[in-house]
Amino acid sequence: MPYRRLPNTDAARLKALRTANMKGEEISPLYLAFPQSVYYKIHSFLPRYEAALNLYAIQKQQLSAQNRQLHVIYKKARMFLSHFIQITFFAVQRGELSERSLKYFGLDSIKTLPSLQSYEDLAYWGNIILKGEEKRTSEGYSPLTNPTAAVVKVRYEQFMDAYHEYKIHRKTRDAAHEEILRFRKEADELISTLWDHIERSFRDLPDHMRREKAAEYGIIYVYRSNESRHIDSL
Repeated sequence: MPYRRLPNTDAARLKALRTANMKGEEISPLYLAFPQSVYYKIHSFLPRYEAALNLYAIQKQQLSAQNRQLHVIYKKARMFLSHFIQITFFAVQRGELSERSLKYFGLDSIKTLPSLQSYEDLAYWGNIILKGEEKRTSEGYSPLTNPTAAVVKVRYEQFMDAYHEYKIHRKTRDAAHEEILRFRKEADELISTLWDHIERSFRDLPDHMRREKAAEYGIIYVYRSNESRHIDSL
């Protein structure tokens, strides 16, 4: 026996609600297969759900565009910071800097290029390295060059500005997603109630006619894998 399957995507939920809303507009309440109270709830809920989905789609697109822009800036800033850290190690190897100098940069315990593979890594190490060079030069030591900390700082600050904007967009997107989850829960409850009413309205009809009438209202019936579709014709 085929069973009804509730929508599991936003598009399917919208289709079910729009179908019911259309029926409510076209059919007299005397002949409608579900109560007017349910129709009013759908009529009120549907535009809010559609608006929330549209807003979420826009915010996802904006976040994606922001991320692409950020990634370009990130790669450039990572390259400059990586080069600065490398020339620091080269200076130590040449004896131009003592190994104690690595403490300024938080590199004395790892003595290798730190991971810069994420935005968080770059934000963390950029701050430590630049502050370390500022402190080192303030104590009278010669600044490292090629690149200088000033050049690295320009790229790093560009990255941090873009990263800050990205996090704002991401927070907004996440809040919109939480809103969508709440709408989905309300939509599922509304559709379940709606379909219960529709099936009760046609409960006295033969099975195949009941499903046919219910399907006109948007109810989806599916067969289990071990069932044959010719059952309804028997």
